[in-house]
Amino acid sequence: MFKSLKLLLIAILVIFVGNLYSASGNDLPIINKIKVHFNKFQNASEEAVFAHIKIYDGQVYDQSMVSESIRSLYATQLYQLIRIQAEPLPDNKIDITFVIDPKPRIAQLSIQGNCEVSTKRLLKEIKSKVEGPVDESSLHFDVLAIKEYYYKRGFSNTEIRYEIVTDENLGKATVCFVIEEGIKTQVESITFCGHEPCCAKDLLELMRTKEWSILSYITGKGRFREDVLHEDIELIRDYYRNQGYLDVEIGDSDIEIVQKGCLVYITINIKPGKQYRVGTICMSDNKRFQTERLMTLLKIKEGDVFSPALLEASEEALRKAYGELGYLDSYAVAERKPNMETGAIDLEFVIHESGKVFVESITIRGNTKTKSNVILRELALAPGDVFDLVRMESSERRLQNTRFFENVSLVHEETNIPGRRNLSIAVNEGRTGNLQFSITFSSLELWVGQVEVSQSNFDITNYKHGFQGAGQKFRIKARYGRKTNEVEISFEEPWVCERELAFGVSLFRSEAKYYSSEYNELQQGVLFYLRKRLFGLVDGQFSYTLEEIGILDVKKHAAKAIRRAKGKHTVSKLGLAFSFDTRDEIIYPTCGTNILFNTEVAGGPLLGSSKYVKMEATAAQWIPLFDCGKQTLLVGGSTGTIMPYGGKKIYFYDKFFLGGPDTLRGFEFRDVGPKEKVRDHHKKKHKKKHHHHHHWETVGGDTMARFTIEYSVKVLENVRFVTFYDWGFVNKMALNWSPGNYNDDWGIGLRFFILNAPMRLDYAFPLKGDKHNFKKKGLFNFSFGTTF
Repeated sequence: MFKSLKLLLIAILVIFVGNLYSASGNDLPIINKIKVHFNKFQNASEEAVFAHIKIYDGQVYDQSMVSESIRSLYATQLYQLIRIQAEPLPDNKIDITFVIDPKPRIAQLSIQGNCEVSTKRLLKEIKSKVEGPVDESSLHFDVLAIKEYYYKRGFSNTEIRYEIVTDENLGKATVCFVIEEGIKTQVESITFCGHEPCCAKDLLELMRTKEWSILSYITGKGRFREDVLHEDIELIRDYYRNQGYLDVEIGDSDIEIVQKGCLVYITINIKPGKQYRVGTICMSDNKRFQTERLMTLLKIKEGDVFSPALLEASEEALRKAYGELGYLDSYAVAERKPNMETGAIDLEFVIHESGKVFVESITIRGNTKTKSNVILRELALAPGDVFDLVRMESSERRLQNTRFFENVSLVHEETNIPGRRNLSIAVNEGRTGNLQFSITFSSLELWVGQVEVSQSNFDITNYKHGFQGAGQKFRIKARYGRKTNEVEISFEEPWVCERELAFGVSLFRSEAKYYSSEYNELQQGVLFYLRKRLFGLVDGQFSYTLEEIGILDVKKHAAKAIRRAKGKHTVSKLGLAFSFDTRDEIIYPTCGTNILFNTEVAGGPLLGSSKYVKMEATAAQWIPLFDCGKQTLLVGGSTGTIMPYGGKKIYFYDKFFLGGPDTLRGFEFRDVGPKEKVRDHHKKKHKKKHHHHHHWETVGGDTMARFTIEYSVKVLENVRFVTFYDWGFVNKMALNWSPGNYNDDWGIGLRFFILNAPMRLDYAFPLKGDKHNFKKKGLFNFSFGTTF
């Protein structure tokens, strides 16, 4: 409001001064001298003021430049009010004086009444600083920032105000924030009355206000905020309306908040009213599409519970149907007609049709770092195309999914050519480089530290601008733990020769000591690949890998299969993989499908120490069961086989193993599969006599299959309970899928996030195994990773 008044005052002053000297139709006056006058006190030098004045002595008076000068001075936020005084002189000349009411500067900034939070900490939350101007709008935002900080700490009743004491002679002011902290509060219970048509648990899911629990110390949820509660009430109203209860009432008197000490008890009384349903549905004024075609697009059907959200979605579906064919200005309006006889609500969709539009040109703004061709190649529209609204929205999503930009906006703009629109793209460059440190804990290895440097908008040729802008991917990753270390450098060009074909290369080196106590394994090599989206969500990848595998530090009495592989071996192989992924989340999905099929051929004309054909397939389906608790059923499995050729045998490190936290959770890591009897060699104390004992070492098999079924339910915010059953086998021979030697287990677990990092806890009980790996007691598996 104050800003609008200032702009209005500027306009009046400029018009008044301009009209003063042009009313008679004579030429505009010449500026004789420009002066600056401060009322009361001076808070800036005249030179600082003149730096913002766009007119000068001897210039013809220019209204637009005077207006620009005033706007520039206001932008400094140092001045309360700026006026212009004009003094006419002989010979059509004029003196201009900028009369300024300055804002006082802050000489002292203090906070009173804060006992629970230090002054030093609160000062970090505010923008006002000592020697800065006193700006009441900024002080208002400072109050909100302090209050928000107190809300997060659990002080929901905190009251804050500011006091200003100004010395008009010195132009200085003292600003003091006065705080009444109140007491910390937590929500003990949330109770619903009259909610019978809807599940109370579903209502709690909607609300940002949560009941206090032990996890609240970590998540911060469970604090009481009255403003958030009012937002929750509106969400509940919308939820009921979308269940057909259009007359739902939740008034202020229906919300009871009782505070007993630090505990808050909330009771919400809901009056649902009558549930409405959809009566008859008809279309009108549709000429380009038949009514039957448009009816199939509707998200709401006759006899359905009346839902304003579905009604709005139906209008949007009709708009997109027209927009997909270039009728950009076409839209539908649903008219509601209560049917007194049936008690239902009849609907008439009135269609407003427009002409077809084509793309004239494409303009891009805001790409200060990313090359224009990187943006253009993500578009599904080009000049001359029918302006397809659906493809425009798809292009916007594709640009957002690149994660190169903080904001992306695609709009169509009018042109002076009938039936033509420009596609305007506005982007704000985002930060695409990442330096990440992490540490992971698991039951396989106590800890693993990782450092990673990546750039998702890399440009290998643009060293002048920090190697950024071409949309390439670059990553350096290093991991180190007690039993493993790994280094990987990778590069990917996602568009080869401006075609949607990705080329990548990866250099890697890894050493693992946890596979067995009998040896250490070292892998190092290079991977080249081409990847392309084939159709729909199906990707195909063709790869070539050249690696050296070293089986080192082999114990004297290790298994024969391990001793046979002792030393370094070269593996040269081609790979062909197909993938399909529709999961809603990568870490803990609740719906979708993930399928991967991979084939590798090693040796032969590719040379190398190994000759084999290896095939493996993995599939998983996440099935939503019930909305309450977001209950989900995972059904998944994998199978594979490896076949030697050319008289070569397969080394154990290329074979299949099961067991561990990612396969059969009731068995030790890689403990399911064919085994070899191994003699232990010990020397008994005080005697020179040798004693021989034996154990069974898993050496892998040529055929594998496993199956998992897992049920999960959300029990708390970001916490899911799971129960699962794992089944699988590893057979010695290739193409042998006989399940006679299967192993299986069942168990329970938890999935949750701590410090925004996923944590998985499982306790599994083996049901059937072989005589060497079966243990009656359960096995605990866990993994946790965090980034800091």
